[in-house]
Amino acid sequence: MKSTKFKCAFSSARLSDSAYHLGLNDNYLNYGSSCKTFHHSREGFSTDGALHQVQSQPTVSNWSIPRLLPLSYRIEELAQLPLPENESLFKEALRCTLDEHALARWKKKPPFVPDDDPTDPHSWEYRRCTKDLVIALHGVRLREQRVRDDRRRDYFRKLGTKGAFDKLREEVENRLQVWERVTVLNIYDPHTHPRQYTMLKHFIFWEARNIYHIYYAKFLQ
Repeated sequence: MKSTKFKCAFSSARLSDSAYHLGLNDNYLNYGSSCKTFHHSREGFSTDGALHQVQSQPTVSNWSIPRLLPLSYRIEELAQLPLPENESLFKEALRCTLDEHALARWKKKPPFVPDDDPTDPHSWEYRRCTKDLVIALHGVRLREQRVRDDRRRDYFRKLGTKGAFDKLREEVENRLQVWERVTVLNIYDPHTHPRQYTMLKHFIFWEARNIYHIYYAKFLQ
């Protein structure tokens, strides 16, 4: 399938509020996969009796990986913000029909490679482009999360419940370390480096979302 070349400002329509607050709202600063490998499917998924019992509970969201400390309120709150699911850029990125070359630098952990966009960072065009990048990147990160979810479900097939819990616990602990590091970064000024500043917040949002997603085993729902 031919991919769409990423361009900023696809249309003059106003962005949704969810896209805005996930990328540009200052209130939330204080708190790898290819398209070829993407296959979000749970067909044939099975584990032992203990895990089936967990899945059959009416309130799975109250269940969590054993032997982990409670998540902070900041992570819980941030992780449950909605995604811009109705935006066309989000849908294209999720379906792997978008040329993601312009997103490469922003998919990595901060600090980011310096932005080489020559546009005035205070202009409407630059701000609009940043919003488009954020929306597309949400789609990419959700797609990547789903690929990792396939691997996480495989843990239960290959390692059993205990082995799977050990792997998941290790992943949560590693991501919490990243969270602690990036949430104290103060390297981008919102006025002089607005895009880097926005992408740092975007990365923080997705670290919270990933931690929450694994901690509560959302991939089993």
